[in-house]
Amino acid sequence: MLGVVGLVAVLAASVWAFLSLREAPLEYDGAMATLELELRVRTSVVPPNAESGWFTVEVQTASTRPEGIPLWDRVRTEGDVTIIPVVQQPLYRSGSRSIVVAVRDRQTEVFVPRMTRPPDPRVDWSDWETPRTVEPPYGVVPTASLEPMFALRYRVRRYGE
Repeated sequence: MLGVVGLVAVLAASVWAFLSLREAPLEYDGAMATLELELRVRTSVVPPNAESGWFTVEVQTASTRPEGIPLWDRVRTEGDVTIIPVVQQPLYRSGSRSIVVAVRDRQTEVFVPRMTRPPDPRVDWSDWETPRTVEPPYGVVPTASLEPMFALRYRVRRYGE
């Protein structure tokens, strides 16, 4: 009898682990989650035609690479910096997540946010974070060390909030 109870417990734990650890779109009370990002960059480095795709944002997990969409109609300037809002949806549940900002022909900045596996949608903006790494484009050897262009903060919201 003890063996049967142990087997049932192992099966239940396996099913729970599978359902909890698999990457799937996050939902809160039936509504999918949206990842809201803000990228802060010095205004002096923003090109005049910034909306032409001078950078891309990917939210990378072990098995997904969804792109973020810059909200150019909500860009704002605060002092000598420009804040560019970016939205990515649906947000996937993942144990590790990297946010990759690639500046065309210049550099790639990789952020590793301190986000819990199912982030709390009631928490406000995170602190501003700097990238963990700054890398040159593929095949380019930089003549000097690369400096970060962006800082990033994030929050998670239920879709439509």
